[in-house]
Amino acid sequence: MIAALICVVSLSALGQFAFIYLRALMVSVASQTLSSQLQDAAGVNGRALRGDDFAKVFNLHEICPRFVAGSSGLGRVSAYYRLVAMFSSLGEMKLTGWAQQELATCTRYAAVTLDQRIAANCAAAAQLRSY
Repeated sequence: MIAALICVVSLSALGQFAFIYLRALMVSVASQTLSSQLQDAAGVNGRALRGDDFAKVFNLHEICPRFVAGSSGLGRVSAYYRLVAMFSSLGEMKLTGWAQQELATCTRYAAVTLDQRIAANCAAAAQLRSY
């Protein structure tokens, strides 16, 4: 019985740590600047990204080829986006402002990773042309 309690508490602490780590990673990436090319491609030139733009940026991310190996972490952020969107649809007034901010942060993260993928693809193409 004590072993099961220790296991539950340990898994709970691990889950909290994973959530805090994902959130910190997402905020640090989302704080980077976006190129004007990406803003034009996403159709958000001249305004800040909102939570509504996530589907558009996610779809652009999916159709952009990946020439350089590596994970963008967009799957975890997409799952977090869906979770927050589900909670915000519950309609609690206190949660709405926080949820909109979180959804915008997820969208910004997706846009920054898309911008990084485009830059890596351009660099890989330039390297291939140099041969």
